Amino acid sequence: MNEQEFLQLELYVKSMKDTIELSMTRLEDRWNAWSINANEIEIHEVIGAIIARQISLAKSFADNPQLWNNDLAPLFLRAMTENYITLHWILQEPLDRVRKFIEYGIGNEKLQIEKRKLILEGQGENSNESENEMIESRTQWIDFHRYSFLTTVDVGSWSGISTRQMAIDSGCKDFYDLVYDPFSNCTHSSWNHIGKYNVKISENPMHKFLRLPYVHPGEIESIYANLSIKYLSMVFNSFEEKYFQEEEDESILDFYYSKLEKAFEGK
Repeated sequence: MNEQEFLQLELYVKSMKDTIELSMTRLEDRWNAWSINANEIEIHEVIGAIIARQISLAKSFADNPQLWNNDLAPLFLRAMTENYITLHWILQEPLDRVRKFIEYGIGNEKLQIEKRKLILEGQGENSNESENEMIESRTQWIDFHRYSFLTTVDVGSWSGISTRQMAIDSGCKDFYDLVYDPFSNCTHSSWNHIGKYNVKISENPMHKFLRLPYVHPGEIESIYANLSIKYLSMVFNSFEEKYFQEEEDESILDFYYSKLEKAFEGK
């Protein structure tokens, strides 16, 4: 990376961090202005957590620009796209769907604990005390939840349908097809990802175009920075369209592009 490219990278990082700071402030403002129904606190807890998760992913991405490449960026961005689809689907019928979300998570946690207990029992005296403490901590986390609807352990999909069907039902199938599905190739290390980025054609003509193992150098691509902020903005857009329609604040994405434009103008 030459000096000019490094300076441009700094501008992207600075614009991202300013935008993430704005998103954290906006989440706090929205939370404080959101009228909480004591009988439906699960809605507020889950939706708030999903938005915070999206901010967390974007923040980590901004802090590590070495991830902004074809081989690694989709791992982060796929998580952000799934987070958006999850929120968008939940917002169609919030109470029922956040309860499904919580119930599956608690049930899955119970199942993981029981599996770990069995493994530790098999180790006998060789079991690690820190493992027992970890189990106790995770059990206390479960016990802290006092929701009356927590009754089952489900090993299927938390929503009862696939992510694709969630996207279809909530009106964002195009987003699934164009973004989530392709990024999944990287997440699952499918051939139509590693066949592009983790092999190279042998230069020896005797090898008949043999593909050799190859560690991709990971050139930084600023497009991935833009996408991470776009998906962050999409989460806010869905949330605000549902609960804060009267607000007319600048979108997270527009703020980011404005900061980026000003940064490059002053370069």
